[in-house]
Amino acid sequence: MPVVAIIPAIFAGIEIATVGLAAMSTMGAISAIGAIAAGVGAVTGNKALMKIGVVASLVGGVGSF
Repeated sequence: MPVVAIIPAIFAGIEIATVGLAAMSTMGAISAIGAIAAGVGAVTGNKALMKIGVVASLVGGVGSF
């Protein structure tokens, strides 16, 4: 394989890794926000907020895999 073809492949691999890390960071943020919402819902006794927070936390956790 010529060097000219290898260089774009390397840059493409770096871009894919960067996008993957950004997606994991986003999902981690969703998970953290969901956990906070669930905690606030538990403290205030708001069951709807607690359920929304739990679901958001689960979605963020599963999405980060």
